[in-house]
Amino acid sequence: MLIAEADRPLSGPLSHLPGIETCRRLIEAVQDTLAGQTPWHDGAAMATRIMACTKARPTEAADTGLIVAEIAKALCSYPPAVASHATEHIIATFPFRPTPAEIHTAAKARAQDLRIAAAVAERVIKAREHRSEQRRLAQAEAEEDARAIAEGRETAAQRRARVAAEARGVIDKIRAAPDNHHQA
Repeated sequence: MLIAEADRPLSGPLSHLPGIETCRRLIEAVQDTLAGQTPWHDGAAMATRIMACTKARPTEAADTGLIVAEIAKALCSYPPAVASHATEHIIATFPFRPTPAEIHTAAKARAQDLRIAAAVAERVIKAREHRSEQRRLAQAEAEEDARAIAEGRETAAQRRARVAAEARGVIDKIRAAPDNHHQA
């Protein structure tokens, strides 16, 4: 859901997006997920699984030990959750055994998606906090307006209108004044 929002401004309603605490937990989870590298024995197990679930290419080398080692080496370049996701993606979508480059492509795409989700979660937090602050300020102004009305003082809106009118009056006087700076 957050990845879909990556290219959109967060100017509309945020009701379809997770709350602040959920976003904070997501950011923490992404940081944990992207930490470390897959241990060799786990990478080798995933590579063996890929080999068992995909067909050999017609032009594939006969040395399956080398193929498993290279796939495992590629998987071990990434955190365990990323390598596991890449393995599941490869098994689900590749009819033939992948090359190490295809493993890297799948793993990098997953890591990038996680980073994007975390970045959007940070944007959601900022947007929600900003909107919360705007609501708080509007509520405080409404309370101040109620006190001002009760006490017979001008409200914040009346004060803004008065100051704007005074500023327009000063600008009009400046515009109407003769230009003495450009005397011939």
